[in-house]
Amino acid sequence: MSPQLTKFYASIIIAITLFAIGKFIETNFDHAYTHDADTYAIQNTIKDQQNTLISKTNSNKHLISLNESLLWASMDSLSGDDIYYYLYKDSLLHAWSSHIVPLDSIKENTQSLIHLSNGWYLKHLIQEKEYTLVGISRIKDEYAYQNKFLKNKFSGDFTITHQPTIVIDSTASEHHIYDIHDQYLLSLKYENHDIVPLIAILAFSLYLVSFIILTLLAIKVLTLLKNRSWSNYLLIGVVIYYSILCLLFENYAIPNDFSIYPVFSPITFAVSEWLSSLGSLIILSFFFLAFAYGFYRYFKTPTVFSTNGNKVHQYLLYFSLVFFVLSLFYSSNILIELIVTNSSQASIFFNIEDLNITAFIKVLVICNNFIAIIFIYERLVVNIKDHISVLQLFIISSIAFVCLYGVSYFINQSTSEIYFPLFLIIGAILYKAHRNSANGITYSSFIWVIFISSIYAVTVLYWHNTEKEESNRLLLIDNLSYQLTRESDPVAEMYLSDIEDKLAKDKTLIEMLLQDEDNNDAVRSYLEKTYFYGYWKRYDIEVVICWKEAPLYIEDKDITTNCYQFFDSLLSNQGRLVDACENFYFLNNNNGQISYFGRIPFMADNPNLETTLYCEINSTPSFSGLGYPELLQNNQEQMNNAIYKEYSFGKYINNKLVKKFGNHQYPISFSLPETALQQKTNIEQEDMLHLVYPIDENTKLVLSRPRIKIIYLLKSFSTFALFFFIITALIFLISRHHQSTRSAFSIQEKIQIAFVSLMIFILLVMGVSSVFYSIHQFREKNNQMLSQRIRSVLQEMEQKIINEPELDESMHDYLQYLMQKFSNVFYSDINLYNTNGQLLATSRPELYQQGLSGEMMNTQAYYQLKHKKKIEYIHQERIGELHFTSAYVPIYNYEHETLAYLNLPYFIGNNELKTEISSLIVAVINAYLLFVLFAIGVAVLISRRITRPLYLIQDRLAQIRIGKYNQKIGYKGNDEIGNLVKEYNRMVDEISESAEKLAKSEREMAWREMAKQIAHEIKNPLTPMKLNVQYLTKAWESQREDFDNFLNRVCKTLIEQIDQLHIIANEFSNFAKMPQAQRGKVNLIDKVNNTVALFEKSSPKIHFNTIINSSHELIFADPDQMISVLNNVIKNAVQSIPNERDGTINITVKTVNKNITVSISDNGRGMNEDVKNKIFMPNFTTRSSGMGLGLAIVKNIVKNSGGQISFETKEHVGTTFFISFPIYEGD
Repeated sequence: MSPQLTKFYASIIIAITLFAIGKFIETNFDHAYTHDADTYAIQNTIKDQQNTLISKTNSNKHLISLNESLLWASMDSLSGDDIYYYLYKDSLLHAWSSHIVPLDSIKENTQSLIHLSNGWYLKHLIQEKEYTLVGISRIKDEYAYQNKFLKNKFSGDFTITHQPTIVIDSTASEHHIYDIHDQYLLSLKYENHDIVPLIAILAFSLYLVSFIILTLLAIKVLTLLKNRSWSNYLLIGVVIYYSILCLLFENYAIPNDFSIYPVFSPITFAVSEWLSSLGSLIILSFFFLAFAYGFYRYFKTPTVFSTNGNKVHQYLLYFSLVFFVLSLFYSSNILIELIVTNSSQASIFFNIEDLNITAFIKVLVICNNFIAIIFIYERLVVNIKDHISVLQLFIISSIAFVCLYGVSYFINQSTSEIYFPLFLIIGAILYKAHRNSANGITYSSFIWVIFISSIYAVTVLYWHNTEKEESNRLLLIDNLSYQLTRESDPVAEMYLSDIEDKLAKDKTLIEMLLQDEDNNDAVRSYLEKTYFYGYWKRYDIEVVICWKEAPLYIEDKDITTNCYQFFDSLLSNQGRLVDACENFYFLNNNNGQISYFGRIPFMADNPNLETTLYCEINSTPSFSGLGYPELLQNNQEQMNNAIYKEYSFGKYINNKLVKKFGNHQYPISFSLPETALQQKTNIEQEDMLHLVYPIDENTKLVLSRPRIKIIYLLKSFSTFALFFFIITALIFLISRHHQSTRSAFSIQEKIQIAFVSLMIFILLVMGVSSVFYSIHQFREKNNQMLSQRIRSVLQEMEQKIINEPELDESMHDYLQYLMQKFSNVFYSDINLYNTNGQLLATSRPELYQQGLSGEMMNTQAYYQLKHKKKIEYIHQERIGELHFTSAYVPIYNYEHETLAYLNLPYFIGNNELKTEISSLIVAVINAYLLFVLFAIGVAVLISRRITRPLYLIQDRLAQIRIGKYNQKIGYKGNDEIGNLVKEYNRMVDEISESAEKLAKSEREMAWREMAKQIAHEIKNPLTPMKLNVQYLTKAWESQREDFDNFLNRVCKTLIEQIDQLHIIANEFSNFAKMPQAQRGKVNLIDKVNNTVALFEKSSPKIHFNTIINSSHELIFADPDQMISVLNNVIKNAVQSIPNERDGTINITVKTVNKNITVSISDNGRGMNEDVKNKIFMPNFTTRSSGMGLGLAIVKNIVKNSGGQISFETKEHVGTTFFISFPIYEGD
């Protein structure tokens, strides 16, 4: 068995083995196995963690004995540790190393495991006198809700597959965890639908490697069998083979568990059951790319369609190939449409934040598809460029386009024509590249193809995205109209359900209601400070307190009525009970605002004290205040907000703005066209696109989004161009590496690669430096802005509390009010801490109510401000996975004593930083991509200029002929190349001198040999002539009776020998000096056909096959000499066939690199090595008759006509002569 066959079978066995191992792993290593493995890992990690906690806490016991300054210095140094330390003195928190843990009951709890509002922790405490040092170590984060910043997961110390739930109930699960003393600690509860990512990834990796091997095997088979006449059928087999592999991969190689990943989730992308994810699409695209590469390397134009005299078959082949490639270009349009319409996410890649893994895969799929199509297209151009003119190709392409357009319109009732100009432009680039260069597509052509393809991809992507966005906008505005008609606020309703229970039990509120005086304003102020803050800043609160028989004066109607009856009637007519509430109603009053109404009864069991609090809550018109941070939104809320991320909307009632959302600044009144008053209408204004929806006669809804600018399209263009360049460069480098010849790079290529690589490296360094510098500058600017803002807040706060000797809990409500007020004014969250680092008031109490952070001041900030006496401290903090900038300053009273510490956490700074960085990176990529393209162009020009003399030397060296005029090279440069040119010119002079000497010597030798040959050839007839004359003389002298007859016979013999001498003289004369050729236009194909017809009549036992594969016919030569050449070669072919063999002679005419080549192949005796070396030598012949000058004369004629003659032969098989002449191109 050959080594290649052995490797082939070995590869198949390896691929099947890997697939089987993957299937075994996926099938046998199930969830139960990984649950047990995770439980074991968690058990070991918790014991290690507990040991570390005890060890480190004990080693930090000295904290108890430190003075306050050293204590806080130590806490500051421990703030970055994985273990958090809290020191209590007389049951009061004295110092801490971390503020992110909400201290619910950390000290009182004596268990080694504690569950706080943001997670599970291990605890160890040391008590000494009045001090208690508590060390805690995080096991798992567990929040009230989850989002991209808050995730319920085990800490980084745990290397596990699943994320089980922790429960303190040994009966709830069979997976128990014990502490270092083997005491029960907790149980782990696994969900049945838990995934097994590590096992699935391992199995998938084995499947992937298996299919890569099987894919490459097909290319290997094509490489080995590329020279077979039936190699094209292998390509059809490869299509079937790849289709089977793709189906197998889709059905058996993608684990079901992968559906949780966006790449393999049908939620992200799905067309059908077969194309059910982006993973399936990218795999299909790589199979298509592999096939296209095989087609590019190994496809040959079928000769059966190119038989001479059957133009119908020939043009049918060209039409089929063009139609096939044109269909692929059309499919590229369909592919982009499928990607856009069947994706749950936007597919316009304008910003870096849009380029997630799914976006990269979409770009990769589109680029793979384009590159594959260009591979196939280039092979088409290479195969037909010499057989068809540009005009004929354009006509065929136009007919194919019309047919395809009709088919697509019949199927889809709609079509796009943009792919046809792309087909023509890329075709022109490829056609020109291959016509002008023997090596095919050049660097400049390569860059142009990338440029055009990127523009096309972005254009088609933009069109389909625009269509999808317009349809989505219609759905969004329908959804908005429903929501805004109801005028409800789901977030507000969620908070109302929480507030309702607290209101009924609020003792302070009950005491205020029991007072006799009218204190509606006081109650409203109390409610705003205690309950309706934060999110409620977008609402106005009105309060009315009623007793059972209390009157109510209605000012606008100037009437007095019973309070209970009035509000009960209002709720009966307009109210709808809010979900999950018993006392709050939604008011459908059609005033353009969101309105809620609360009816909260108090002391209903005491008729004398019965009181009802009526609370009306109305949204502020056109509210645009401090945004709700993403940290406080769960996944569903973030998803809902993401839908409207790019949009703004405004609601108009009676042409007046009553509500708005988003960044667009809507006018107070909006003039609408008449059509917008009746139906949905699109309006373009400046840089905005508006969709106006008339809900009713008086109410209009406007949904708006910014128009896509050209700069955004350039960003997308950069992405595609970069992908095209990287993929194609990798393919050609890998292809070149694996070619059998593995030819080294030329000097020109080395210069280009070195120059471009250096430029890319420099630009990459500059780009990365620019990004990091800009990030630094942004943070500096951000810190300066935050510093100015906190100084402004500080000034306002000092004006309010500068006269206070100290701040305590009694001022909580007032301080809370100030936090809310200044938060709205300065558009910032604000926290206020007392001098002990404890939270006094905050504009964002939800952070602490939800247990996202402890109510202590950041350790580092507290240490820097209180003990290092800094007047300002700005640094990075985090909650969950959200990192943000936070600024702190101290507040002083009139005696310059520290009253409190003011804190501004800047949550939205991260989003601004991401936006700034993404804009910068895209701008850098765009600018540097242009630089790279420019560098490639400069590299090509410079390398060509540098290597042009080298190529000129190479060309002149290739043209050097002994005995011919060899042209020198003119180069004036005084450099290494100049020295090389001088040496070349010197060598030309020496060759010319040596050629003259050699020619003289050869002529003398040739004439000596010729004289010998002539003497030999003349002697042959002279000997019988002499003998005949002698016999004739003897017969005359002897008076023979039959002398007359004998005389006639002798004379006839003498005449024959004299004729032979004449022939010998003519042949040598012709060889010595050929007749002057009469050159002109010669139809070589006609000459071939006429000569073949002549021999077909004279040699009926031999079968002649003529194949014409050239659209060119004319050469510049002597017509009579061409007949002599064809006669001589075909006559030799006929004479080489043994009598006992059925003779076949194949004559083929084809165009190769601007030459017409005639190949004459026979199945005769062939030639051995000795004959091959002498076949064109004069006076050499393998036959018993003839002078051996025929092929020598043929070679002389062909050479003088500017052509070439060569041959291939195999002994006992046959010989093929190749005769090539330049195509006649006019003057």
